[in-house]
Amino acid sequence: APARAGAIAPLPVVIPAQNTGLGPEKTSFFQALSIPTKISKGT
Repeated sequence: APARAGAIAPLPVVIPAQNTGLGPEKTSFFQALSIPTKISKGT
């Protein structure tokens, strides 16, 4: 079954930091989801 909002995972879920390939103008999408963002020059 697909995950639903508010569901608790039975195991820890770790998503490593990585380059999303998105420009800095797209950070509002992540901020709306309360996901911290970092803009690295040249990546």
